[in-house]
Amino acid sequence: MVRVAIITVSDTCHAEPSHDRSGPALRDLIASKQSDWTFLAGDIVPDDADIIRRAVVRLCDEEKVDLAISKVLEKEAPGLVVAMITESLKVTPLASLSRPVAGVRGSTVIVTLPGSPKGAKENLTAILPALPHAMQLARGESSRQLHTSPMNPVNVAPISSTTSHDYSHNHSHDHSLSHSHDHSHSSSSGGHRALARPLDTPVAFRARTSPYPMISIADAHRTIEQYSTALDAVELPVNPSLVGHVLAEDVFSVEDVPAYRASIVDGYAVIASDGAGEFQVSRPVTAEKDVQVPRITPGQIARVASGAAVPEGADAVVMVEYTEVVRASQDGSLEEVVRVAGASRSGDNIREVGSDMAKGTPVLPKGTLITNIGGELGSLAASGRSKVLVHRKPRVGVLSTGNEVVEIGETLGFGAVRDSNRPTLIAAVRGAGFEVVDLGIAKDEPNHLATTLRSALGVDSSPHEVDVLLTTGGVSMGDLDLLKPVLEQRCGVEILFGRVDVKPGKPLTVGVLGKDEPKGRKLVFALPGNPVSAIVTFHLFGLPALRRLAAHPSPHLPTVPARLLHSVPTDSRPEYMRARLRMIRSPATGLATVEWIAEITGMQRSSRVASLAGANALVRVSPRKEREVEGKEVGRVGEGEVVEAVVLDTEGW
Repeated sequence: MVRVAIITVSDTCHAEPSHDRSGPALRDLIASKQSDWTFLAGDIVPDDADIIRRAVVRLCDEEKVDLAISKVLEKEAPGLVVAMITESLKVTPLASLSRPVAGVRGSTVIVTLPGSPKGAKENLTAILPALPHAMQLARGESSRQLHTSPMNPVNVAPISSTTSHDYSHNHSHDHSLSHSHDHSHSSSSGGHRALARPLDTPVAFRARTSPYPMISIADAHRTIEQYSTALDAVELPVNPSLVGHVLAEDVFSVEDVPAYRASIVDGYAVIASDGAGEFQVSRPVTAEKDVQVPRITPGQIARVASGAAVPEGADAVVMVEYTEVVRASQDGSLEEVVRVAGASRSGDNIREVGSDMAKGTPVLPKGTLITNIGGELGSLAASGRSKVLVHRKPRVGVLSTGNEVVEIGETLGFGAVRDSNRPTLIAAVRGAGFEVVDLGIAKDEPNHLATTLRSALGVDSSPHEVDVLLTTGGVSMGDLDLLKPVLEQRCGVEILFGRVDVKPGKPLTVGVLGKDEPKGRKLVFALPGNPVSAIVTFHLFGLPALRRLAAHPSPHLPTVPARLLHSVPTDSRPEYMRARLRMIRSPATGLATVEWIAEITGMQRSSRVASLAGANALVRVSPRKEREVEGKEVGRVGEGEVVEAVVLDTEGW
């Protein structure tokens, strides 16, 4: 028995079913030609991908009909497509723009038809005589057998749709002045084609290959850069917590530094024109606030401390090393007469008012990174500024996913793995100077995962809201790899890309929430589940984005040329191997030369987190095709060959 289901996809007809003319027209046509075919309960659905999918699943699950769409066809039926287009071309040349779909999945024949009743009937009329034959071929009967035996009914269901959904295209034939050919896409963020499978897709129908195109490392960086513009400015107090922030304003001094004439050395304030000789010592001047500073006259000197105010009347300071005590008080607590060994010049060893930093002059320009070296913070403190405008640093959430993942301290049952990704990433993010929100472990269950993600992204009000979300796991091709569809279908995140031509880390997925809202935009880095893949892709892609959001003047990690200590194999993809980077030092002088040596940290399998231990660099091993173009050995990079090394850490150099 042949069973037929018709789904009409139309916003108008869904709102008012009586407007559906195509569905009944197709049913009448099929009934008039094939009286023994049985009709299943069809449906009228709006032009919404999720609703269309639910209608499809209902037919699959309740009616036991295997319905498929063009993206999952096992075999195409180009002859049926040609027949439909040929029939339409008899009426209008615009039919050449249509894109009908026809093919087979399992034992089901699938055909999409135009939206207009007239066009739908014409196309179905063109292929209807061939459908019984097509269904028997779909069942697996040989062509020879079919041509030598009478046509037998088969238990196959031809499914027709009068418009399109995510995986096919609508071709509407009204054969009038308005001929349409539109591409229907679905997206929670509007206009973007969502590639992730529907969450309710049966496991047998999941894609066997990734729908996401492979993009280059350079394209991935360019895409991320578009959505990682500097965050808004905030006013913060001048204190050590500013380290890692970038100035969002030009800073000018509000005070003269020094604010008084200050001695550069410990010594004696003198009148330069008095020259050398023995002098009466006035009251000493110490470096303290609100101190009373004496005035000296010719023939007098005053003992001053380094940094203390120079007494009025003095125009030079003589270092204590060039003086000698001639007479002191009986108890030695006071110097009465001191001999000055040599003459001074006016201005010697005195910092004049504003000589370090004059009031109103520039201190630090906008875009300056406040480093832990201390110079920038010290300059701000000295300038008299108590608060400054800086770019806000992103708040970063870190989440592990997976039913098999357990906390470090938990008992490890069979099939379980300890969560090494989350603590590793938290350490890396904190080490880079960013605030971290530990989001724990989420199970591979759509509702639980969606609740956790929505909370972190601020879709639902939450104290855990972050600017950037780092997740690990759930981005490959397994039936429980739910991250992409949950992000798209439950959280409103637009997937920017889902695969990168890099090793390790090919499944790296990056998405954006609030794509067109720079101030409220959130970035999602769905990192691979393998520990090495996660940390390598974080340093190559995630960390530069965090630094760019913080307005860091140099978002990418520095690179240096290095010579390989040992040869390594190449791959079809650019590979970033973990390595220990060190400088060669000259035996003669002990001075560092410009040459670096890179030693690979053992086996480089992406699951082997131990390859990260002791590594301070990622060595880029060029892919085979690139080496072939450059005329180098394709299979290996030789010992001593110069490679690019991304510097992760300079500790211990």
